[in-house]
Amino acid sequence: MKSSITILVIIMLPLLVIAQYQRPFETFQENDLFGLRDLNKRLIIKPIYQNIKTSQFGVFAIENNSSKWALFNTHGIQVTDFIFDNMEQT
Repeated sequence: MKSSITILVIIMLPLLVIAQYQRPFETFQENDLFGLRDLNKRLIIKPIYQNIKTSQFGVFAIENNSSKWALFNTHGIQVTDFIFDNMEQT
């Protein structure tokens, strides 16, 4: 499982590294759920998730209510299914 995450990050890295410099982001919480917005308060990801982890690669790891993780890009587009049991940056 860990190798599949590493491979995914390596494949997506060229596409996502540039995106990290386009807009700074912040996670926020409403009703005990997390979302993501840019620093101008424009909504990127609705606050419907259990947890959000940011990374230096311009990709966000997001946990759903079934405790599964997926990756989203800086436009709020889901790029993987919610299939990962854990998401850690190495």
